[in-house]
Amino acid sequence: MSQLDQAVAEAREAFATLTNLMATHGVGFSGIEAFVQSPVGLGGVSVAMAYEQWARKMNAVACILAHQEGKGDSSRLTTADRQRFTVGAFTLVQEAAK
Repeated sequence: MSQLDQAVAEAREAFATLTNLMATHGVGFSGIEAFVQSPVGLGGVSVAMAYEQWARKMNAVACILAHQEGKGDSSRLTTADRQRFTVGAFTLVQEAAK
């Protein structure tokens, strides 16, 4: 399995964990950011941690995509590049889930 395939699989798994916890604790995507900023109780902490894990895994996929295009130094990416690689990462994870 390639590094990209492994990163995509990990991001997909992290997203599944996140959505399961969100459903369990009644958290929707519209309020996830506020919920992550101020988690309440053990369920809140679980969702916040799962969200942060998913974000790290998605960032890893985006970094691999950037590196594949010869943009290894992420600190020098333009905002448009960051958006493009983030969308690309999300697309790959979505496609892997099908």
